[in-house]
Amino acid sequence: MPMRAGKSIPPAPSRHQTAAVLFWSGAMGLAVGLLPPTWHAAVEGAQAVAGLVAYPPGNPYHYYLTKVWTILNQIPAILLRLGAPEPLLCVGLSGLLGMLSFQALAACVLAISLNVRLAIASPLLIYLTDTMGWGISYPINLLHSSHTYGIAGLSSIVLAAGLLAAGSPRAGGFLVGLAPSVHPALGAFINGVALVNLALDRRFFSSAIRAAAGPILMGYAASAASLGFHLLWTRQPFSSDPHEIEVYQRVFFQFWDSHRGALPSFSAGMVLAMINLVVSLSALRRFRGNLSRPSLFLLRGFAFSVIAGGGTCAVCALLPDRVPLILTALMPARLMNFAVIGTTALIIGLWGRGLDQPWARLNLAFLFGAATAVKGLSVLRGFDPQWPLTSAIGLSAALLLATMPSEGDARLRPWVGTWSKAEDWASRAKDSIFRDKRTSAVPIAVLALIALCVSILPGRWTRLHDVVARGRESMSDPVLERVSEGQGLLLTASDLHLVQLRTRRPVLIDGHSLDMLAYAPEMGPAVSRILREVYGVDFMHPPENLRHRGSLVHGTAKGIWESRTLEDWQEIRKRFLVTGVLTYEDWKLALPLVTRGPKVAYYRIPASTEGEQ
Repeated sequence: MPMRAGKSIPPAPSRHQTAAVLFWSGAMGLAVGLLPPTWHAAVEGAQAVAGLVAYPPGNPYHYYLTKVWTILNQIPAILLRLGAPEPLLCVGLSGLLGMLSFQALAACVLAISLNVRLAIASPLLIYLTDTMGWGISYPINLLHSSHTYGIAGLSSIVLAAGLLAAGSPRAGGFLVGLAPSVHPALGAFINGVALVNLALDRRFFSSAIRAAAGPILMGYAASAASLGFHLLWTRQPFSSDPHEIEVYQRVFFQFWDSHRGALPSFSAGMVLAMINLVVSLSALRRFRGNLSRPSLFLLRGFAFSVIAGGGTCAVCALLPDRVPLILTALMPARLMNFAVIGTTALIIGLWGRGLDQPWARLNLAFLFGAATAVKGLSVLRGFDPQWPLTSAIGLSAALLLATMPSEGDARLRPWVGTWSKAEDWASRAKDSIFRDKRTSAVPIAVLALIALCVSILPGRWTRLHDVVARGRESMSDPVLERVSEGQGLLLTASDLHLVQLRTRRPVLIDGHSLDMLAYAPEMGPAVSRILREVYGVDFMHPPENLRHRGSLVHGTAKGIWESRTLEDWQEIRKRFLVTGVLTYEDWKLALPLVTRGPKVAYYRIPASTEGEQ
């Protein structure tokens, strides 16, 4: 039973409780995010916005980097102009995103459970046991990934919703106003969630808006200033023919895109989204009287994300020729990740409302015990833990719904004949282990220690040490240091990624980031020409091994590049202004080798005439 109906419930956590949760969960997230730090795409975009990398006019990759509107490019660009080095910014972003992700999960647990210690411990437990969820069409990466925009966008809107649900309208309102400048699509979504809550509970949320008008307006003002700067900066448009743009965009969605296909009808992410929808709607109907009024914001947001995201995807699938391509480009399935990431936090929060009851303690112990066991076995034996973990979460949610009392009902609904015996046994166990309320943090600490030992230590310590070593090595690669000393456009092999970030050399194109065409389809003709003439790939009819990947794959064009003569490379230099080639270490080109390392090799394309630059 999650809690006793009729019990006096505080309206929301106090300001000091919320601050404590944000501080401690953020400190844990900061530490986890820095072990190890990683390179971030946002810093590469910042280099372009700051004008630190000299691109020739009409380069498609430079146009993409400057066309994307996000404050995540603009703030690092200012710091770069002030002299901050790229590795330092990437380390800072790694820690900041870890902090933001942990705070978002903790705020959600706090808003529902009103339990400070549970809220502080939950993000680490969710992270260690991998129960944060699997994305629908778009992966959920909260840590240790270079995809800065997706991580920051999702975490920031979850944190905004969690703070509003925890009764902190000033901080939450500021983040809602700022959200469009962090990630325009997800920012529009969280503002839609706010409008839905305002429409359903006008009196309460109108008073909250009035109380937090200043911070909310500051958030929107910051977004407006960011957008104004972006509009003044973005230039050099490519094709302006609407028909041509649509053709390339449709070809990309049909053959290349990996995130905007048909909604997966049966996947771990979809199952978690449906679990969240059922639990949220049930809690809104049957548990509403026992929840703080602000916390309803989060429940409505979860339900709205599943309904709006799933409904939009259904419309796109049923009417593909009538739906504007901009709607497909916005990836509506991604909205459901808001619910997916919050599923475990929601279940923990609802069970956490009754930690003084044995059934709630047993269920939380089962949830994290099962998740820890599955995670540990998956590490030791190498199997995919998705479905076992999803099953554990689903079973916990089913037990929650089965024991959830109706509003005003102080008794559990009939269970089975042995229910009373099980409850008596659990009560005796609780009395023998937890003799006073001061020990309520003990089971959480024990579970955290078990999760840490099982999930990290056996078989993972060496792996973690290797990851940290690779992270340090990648920050100072001697081959890339030589590349950075060169001049002119750089040609990169297949899926080599973030080369501009690490060398400050302009690149002809980033083969790992062809999904940029979803956001800048006007680059289609230029990208198609590069793929055809340099990589030997037909954009309109890509080979099977490249379809629905959103990028080139390792080894693409290796045979073509190795068969080219020096004269062929010099012709490519004339046509595309490239002066150097960066490949994987095992590629052998008919070019002067500058340097070779354990991972990559750097070649120079000599000029064909003395006067050629």
